[in-house]
Amino acid sequence: MASAQDEGMDFHKAFLSIDTDQSGEITVDELQSYCRKMNYQETFVQKWLMLFDADQNGRITYDEYCNALGLPPKKDVVAKHKSQQSKGKKSGKTARAVKVAKRRKEQEETRVTVETVKPPVQEEVVQAAAVAPVAASKAAAAGQAPQPPPSQAPSRRSRIRNEQLSYSGVMLHSRARVFQRKALYRLAKKSAANKLARKLKGAASTAAQQRPAVVEKPIGGDKNGGIRQVASRRQPRSLPTEPTSKPRRLRPVKTFARQRRRLRASIQPGSVLILLAGRHRGKRVVFLKQLASGLLLVTGPFKVNGCPLRRVCQSFVIATRTRLELGDLRLPERLNDAYFRRTKKQSKQKASSAAQDPFTRPEAAYQLAQERREDQKSVDSQVMSALVKLGRPDKKLMLGYLSSLFSLKSGQRPHDMVF
Repeated sequence: MASAQDEGMDFHKAFLSIDTDQSGEITVDELQSYCRKMNYQETFVQKWLMLFDADQNGRITYDEYCNALGLPPKKDVVAKHKSQQSKGKKSGKTARAVKVAKRRKEQEETRVTVETVKPPVQEEVVQAAAVAPVAASKAAAAGQAPQPPPSQAPSRRSRIRNEQLSYSGVMLHSRARVFQRKALYRLAKKSAANKLARKLKGAASTAAQQRPAVVEKPIGGDKNGGIRQVASRRQPRSLPTEPTSKPRRLRPVKTFARQRRRLRASIQPGSVLILLAGRHRGKRVVFLKQLASGLLLVTGPFKVNGCPLRRVCQSFVIATRTRLELGDLRLPERLNDAYFRRTKKQSKQKASSAAQDPFTRPEAAYQLAQERREDQKSVDSQVMSALVKLGRPDKKLMLGYLSSLFSLKSGQRPHDMVF
């Protein structure tokens, strides 16, 4: 297996291949030239400076490069850099000065080549200007219109008009870019509104005179058939990326007042129910009647198991076959849904402000209204009278049944039980 030092040889060679002057530093110019040479993207230079330029001075030294990669610097590479720097000191020039001189020399060479190209062009322009009057006089003598001289301007470098923007896939003159540059989105809203108005205005006429989907057009040529069917409406240039969903037609919602109140066939006045939820879950209560909201009015009685007059949802009860013969049960007329509504409590903010005020009276604790006491006694008396009619042994058995809590033991299956 290769050692860690052998694995790092490729990284050292990469540094030496970019550092062309062997000065021990990589400049931005050297990175750009290497990027053009290897056909890399423009982000190559920025990534290298971000990774290896620790002091952010625009130059990557060999020590910064090795520290960023976690590699020990090679002795032969360091010796080569020192020998190159010593040569530069002997000649009286640093590595940077050598690079600047080299760049100036290249600029002078390009300037000389441009100057050598310009004189022939200028001479041709002068010659054309001298020949132009003579040609114009000859054309006038022959009765012809004088022709303008050909342009002698140097041809510009060919450049693609529509190019890609920084490898993003967006073209410079794409439809979206032109749409945004010309601010056509302002006109699109107005045109859409005008189009809708015209559509509503001419709805009746268009309904009467609908254009056919296909129109026949004559086609020239012997081998083209003479007639061709063409769509009367042109297809859109661009289609939506996602299908437009039509709004769903919602079903008419029945309000609570329109809903029907159903009652289970097993629940009848006087039936004994088992409560499955709430504060009194597990207790057996007697069903009295169904209220307008669909809830069930039940009682313990309160003297037997401590359950007062309450409203219960029928989905949270188990109906048993046990039933009391209540006969002509007379309930107070005020026993409705409004009778059982809770009183609104004071909010915390108002309570805190009231507590700070020394003149406010403290809120009294909840007290049971006298009318509720009276209604409870009148209803329970009728239920107890129904229990007395059962006789002594049955009455004792029924009182023990109502006062006991419902529970399940291991091995008991509620769906197989008969209540």
